Amino acid sequence: MIEEPDISIISISHKNLQGLRETFCSLTPILNRDDLRIEWFVVDAESNTQTLEFLKETSATLKNFNFIFEKDQGIYDAMNKGVRAARGKYIWFLNAGDLATNNIDANTFIEPIKDAPDAIFFDVYYDYGKKKYLRKAKPIEYARYGMPANHQGIIYNRKFLKKTHIL
Repeated sequence: MIEEPDISIISISHKNLQGLRETFCSLTPILNRDDLRIEWFVVDAESNTQTLEFLKETSATLKNFNFIFEKDQGIYDAMNKGVRAARGKYIWFLNAGDLATNNIDANTFIEPIKDAPDAIFFDVYYDYGKKKYLRKAKPIEYARYGMPANHQGIIYNRKFLKKTHIL
């Protein structure tokens, strides 16, 4: 287990082992970085024994991985469990089936974190088979009209979550 991660990636899963595997594959380049301490935390609502085996195998091979395998009261309950258990300074929700893209580089995480913002917004690429598109993140001022980015493109500062009583 790594000491004081910079970012905790929290993935919520329920009966979606294939999606969880896809998320894991997309995270591999990020989890193996040397310039950033990242932990991956999965919260699964006791989907099935195959999912539990995958979680145990991943835990045995990935030093910065943890999981909770227990019933919950829905996705938001699971998200809250993940946030309470995760240790990162920043929280990124990337659920089972969500993919981290290869456009994520040092400028996405490392430089913005130095300034300790409340949240970091970045672009998200979607791939729906035949249809692929980019949703560009908007400036924070856009928040009065709607979400500046999809949840896959927002990393929250833990202090901000506590300050606003979200935690």
